[in-house]
Amino acid sequence: MASLDARTLAARFERTVVGFWSLGGRTVQRRHFQEVSHPTAPDHPLGNFVHRVRGDPRAALHELIGADRTPCTAARRRILIETATPPALEATLVVDDWQLECQLQLVLSSTTPIDAPTSPVRPATRDADWQAITDLFRADHLEEDARRGDPPRPASSTQAAVALRRSLGPDVEYLLAHRGERVTGCLAIWVSEEGVGLVEDLFVRPEARGTGVATELLRHAVHRSRRRGAGAIVIGAETDDTPKHLYAKFGFEPAAVLRSYTAPPSLPPRHDGGPAARDTPTT
Repeated sequence: MASLDARTLAARFERTVVGFWSLGGRTVQRRHFQEVSHPTAPDHPLGNFVHRVRGDPRAALHELIGADRTPCTAARRRILIETATPPALEATLVVDDWQLECQLQLVLSSTTPIDAPTSPVRPATRDADWQAITDLFRADHLEEDARRGDPPRPASSTQAAVALRRSLGPDVEYLLAHRGERVTGCLAIWVSEEGVGLVEDLFVRPEARGTGVATELLRHAVHRSRRRGAGAIVIGAETDDTPKHLYAKFGFEPAAVLRSYTAPPSLPPRHDGGPAARDTPTT
């Protein structure tokens, strides 16, 4: 993998991230883009999005939001920017006040040695395990909202987030760290068809931080992913949060920043026309 150029590597990591969030969903090939939706969590942005935007940006936007400037589905309210996305499309999104979100992507090389884990974890297999994951997600959401100065999101938002994860399917493994009967942390692992591992949703309860729980979970994730055939392993981090420092200390190296844009509540009128498009389901 080291012999590939940076753009090719970035595209491979993009495909890994998009592939993960497309699992268990419905992908429809439109004329100028692909649209991914998850009926289990129809309003959750991570599982409902547009990507692979190609061709003339003006025609793509016309197909995306229509003549009335209103995205017709939840998926069309969030657009992923990839290495092949036309720059003019992203520039137009900025002009139209779409909200930018960035996530740092860090990569662990296949040759980086990682110590074997010494503490046990268990995979989530039961309803009780998923309830524990829901409790962890709820704590994470409330912590994130407080850090950003936002009002607490409703519990239904947390439940939708967990429902989305559970719908990704059996190839995604959620691991639970525990002390006694109490679950102290979790993360998810998945290996793409291209042999790239992905680690997602690492969270440790505040009272258990600094005790090695996150490091042990990462060690389990790396060793399990490599046993599944993973080469490089990708992990994402919010650009304004501290886990990126933990990942870098562990051995992950910064590789790219993935960008997405979310539609504002209303879009300014624009008279750019554009051709009609056919919709062809691919899965």
